[in-house]
Amino acid sequence: MRRIAILLAGALCSWEPAAASPSFTGVGDLPGGTFSSGVNTFSGGALSADGLVAAGVSDAGLGSDVGFRWEAGVMAPLIIPGQPGFPDVTNTVPTALSSDGDVLVGYFPNGIPGGYPAGFRYVGDVLVSTPLDPDGQLASTLDDVDADGSVIVGTSAGGSWSFRWLRGATPFSGAAAWLESADTPYFDPMAGPLSTSADGSVVAGSYHDIFDPIPGNVATIWQDGHLTVLGRLPGANSSTSFGISADGSTVVGVSGQVAFRWRAGTLTALSAWPGGVYPSSALDTSADGRITVGRYASPDWSGGALWVGTELHRIEDFLDGAGVDYTGWTNLSPAAISDDGLTISGSGTNPNGDSEGWIARVDGCSNGIDDDGDGSSDFPADPGCKEATSALEQPRCQNGIDDDADGKIDFDGGASLNGGVPVAPVDPPCTAAWKNQEKPKTCGLGAELLLALGVLATWRRRVG
Repeated sequence: MRRIAILLAGALCSWEPAAASPSFTGVGDLPGGTFSSGVNTFSGGALSADGLVAAGVSDAGLGSDVGFRWEAGVMAPLIIPGQPGFPDVTNTVPTALSSDGDVLVGYFPNGIPGGYPAGFRYVGDVLVSTPLDPDGQLASTLDDVDADGSVIVGTSAGGSWSFRWLRGATPFSGAAAWLESADTPYFDPMAGPLSTSADGSVVAGSYHDIFDPIPGNVATIWQDGHLTVLGRLPGANSSTSFGISADGSTVVGVSGQVAFRWRAGTLTALSAWPGGVYPSSALDTSADGRITVGRYASPDWSGGALWVGTELHRIEDFLDGAGVDYTGWTNLSPAAISDDGLTISGSGTNPNGDSEGWIARVDGCSNGIDDDGDGSSDFPADPGCKEATSALEQPRCQNGIDDDADGKIDFDGGASLNGGVPVAPVDPPCTAAWKNQEKPKTCGLGAELLLALGVLATWRRRVG
């Protein structure tokens, strides 16, 4: 049995997860009312960074849409218990999820006397205390949350001032500070919608300098008490940010009526459909800012859009190229994208003609695009692809990063992402570009063997 256990332990140690097949899933709707749901940027919706949890709104027959959290095919309503003598709050609007979807934030309209919205926060399925603004007042809206749920950005009651809240020692404690800048003391308050980087250190929004001769707001990022103005596209009176990459290096939004991407200090119009520049909006971007989703409208085509870099694709063309079956669905409108760019959520019209939220998943090695920017797309052209069904074009052995901090990089020293020139010695565990672990695996007679022995012991009892 020991020999069998060692063989089994080796198999367990060398096992690598397989990619899921491309898929397209309708999220369903809440019971009651007419069939209707959506995962939208403006009316309520979010996608976790890992792409496994979504949030949106649905008609539950309660007079207004009800927020929901969706995971593994199960849709749970977000209903806030009413105070004594008051009804439950059902018109909830989710706005953001933490990286694993465990923390959810949002707001409910008319929650504060005077008609202002009020924010809410869930940890798991438990409603916890709503972060207060720096003046101790109930937050008006909570726009975004960082990867681990410890940083939340939002606006105060009435939407007059924006703040950043940091969690304390427990989920019920924390403190907030205004998003102010020592560089520009004379400016109108930073305005939403706000979005934050994965570590919560960079916040994107917009503001208006009272000395700016152009009347509209301008997209801005806040970091360490300093503001960076992202600018406006030529001829535009305003710019508004809608999303920021996990590393904080890329911001997407709209300037005038044209989608933009800000990266490395440069604001660039995202490419238009042939024949002219028409209204468009960029709503969310992947962790590295390479893939962006939004909407585009022209006389020939109006609908969901996806940009790779700045190159425009119809969302239907992208899904077709990735082998995703969405037969019977129309009016696909993407609103959010996972960190790895392989999961997209949005809204559309299902085969029954009803409005419904959806989640699409693709394989990175068969989606028709150069996900990692190395000049090669998909299997077999991209060295990071073991096969067409591999999930990533850029696994850890071909991502240009020293993941295990040993001074060595990738299967080729990082050459494939640096114009063919290595930047470090080859990392020995990376015997192939498609390997997804730089750190040597600690295999043998350890935890793997204990697991194997336990399995075999159970088997012997059953057969002996």
